Amino acid sequence: MRAVTVTWLREQDACREQVATFRKEWGGSVTLTRAVLLRAVELRFDLGWWAERALSREQLAEYDKAVAPIDAEYWKKLAPIDAEHRKKLVALDAEYHTKLAAILAEVLGLKEDKWRR
Repeated sequence: MRAVTVTWLREQDACREQVATFRKEWGGSVTLTRAVLLRAVELRFDLGWWAERALSREQLAEYDKAVAPIDAEYWKKLAPIDAEHRKKLVALDAEYHTKLAAILAEVLGLKEDKWRR
């Protein structure tokens, strides 16, 4: 596939935001070039998503083989970042949901009780 169209993106169930971004950038269709692919990266399009849907089996196998080493490197570098993020997220979620519980209890008119874990 050397061209991508809005129609094809919709047929592939691309998310609305990405279709809108595509249309704003390229109109109804664009012919693929290296420059277009690099612009797609700048626009934060998921090229892997596209590859899985647009490449032939042979092309996808070649792509997957070439991508494997950089995927491994990416996930290795991402792991500590993700772990730190998850620690912060757990604390933030606990604080947020505790506040939600207090608001819900107030809206429901629930009295303070002595129950503890």
